[in-house]
Amino acid sequence: MPVGRPNTHSDILIPSMPWILLISLTLAASIAFIAMFPIRALSVRSRFLDSPGARGHHKDLRSVPNTGGIAITLAVVLPILVSVVLAQWADSFSGESLGILGWLQKHAAGIQMRTSMGGALLFAVALLHGVGLIDDRRSLSPGLKMGAILLATATLIIAFDLRILSAADGLVGGAWLSILLTLLWFAAVTNAVNFLDNTDGVCAAVATVASLSIAALALLAGQWFVAILAALLAGALLGFFIWNRPPARIFMGDGGSLVVGFLLAFLTIRLTYVGVGETGGLDAEMVAIFVPVFLLGVPLYDLAAVSLLRVLQRRSPLVGDQQHITHRLMHRGLSAYGVIGFLAVCALFGSAIAFGLSLVTGPLAYAVLTAGIMGFVTLFLWDLPVLRQFHKAGVRA
Repeated sequence: MPVGRPNTHSDILIPSMPWILLISLTLAASIAFIAMFPIRALSVRSRFLDSPGARGHHKDLRSVPNTGGIAITLAVVLPILVSVVLAQWADSFSGESLGILGWLQKHAAGIQMRTSMGGALLFAVALLHGVGLIDDRRSLSPGLKMGAILLATATLIIAFDLRILSAADGLVGGAWLSILLTLLWFAAVTNAVNFLDNTDGVCAAVATVASLSIAALALLAGQWFVAILAALLAGALLGFFIWNRPPARIFMGDGGSLVVGFLLAFLTIRLTYVGVGETGGLDAEMVAIFVPVFLLGVPLYDLAAVSLLRVLQRRSPLVGDQQHITHRLMHRGLSAYGVIGFLAVCALFGSAIAFGLSLVTGPLAYAVLTAGIMGFVTLFLWDLPVLRQFHKAGVRA
């Protein structure tokens, strides 16, 4: 409650933060689910369909709309825009409002302070969404898409000094090293999520786990606006998943995967991990490095493994094929839902490690970190025989 404001009976009728997150998640899920009806119908009528097998991502030759990203983006952006507009008018509300309006009135100053950053973020999202939609129609070059990601990231860096490890500016490289790492992080995460969008339901499921985990950590850290954005993203993905579960009736497309990846990269930078459990027993900068890596462990593992595989095959790591972890799991005999379940469990494991690093102290923090590293090393060793098979076979798109 703001300083100087008396405690009134109406405060109990203003939703608490957990309720706001639940409302945000439900609202975004509803928008995404409902919007999918007209979007899918228009896409089929306009022949905005995925080119079967053209990019090497989908094995099954199905002409499916790839415009699901429109609904995901709309479900995240629309509530933010409405909240910002209402917050600007908060002072004109007569008396003390209740419910959602009461919450907006109570936090209007905080929302208004973040309006500029929100505007820059929406610009970046719109840029990547537009580039993704064009790529879904005309198949842009990987370099052009990478340029769009870096431009969107640079916008946030220049406008708001959004950087990784900014506290380490006194070290070798200073701010420039931090800027470089930030650009690399956004590029890696955005591409990792884009890469993972290759099998029905997988990207949405894994990204939902990450978004919900970020929302929970942000709630514990008192970062309400980060928590709300993460809840909106999780809700949008849940609403989309209903349509994208096997057999998918609509794909996310690059218009969705680029946006989802970029937002996850943004959220993991904005989230303050230290302070949830003090320093978690580790150096603050170590926590800031490892927590986001474990939160996004599944897409980052897939990015690293498939990129290494392609390089060893003397191919570009940015060219699509059917060698991702999803394809390797199917090669082992897992069903479509089996792949989703397996990778969702891996994502939950990564999130559990991230929570542990944020909450525990002393030697326990190092034990949690060791367990997390060993978990993904075990995944790699289990995956290695199939990786070798794919390497020898030289699977092509």
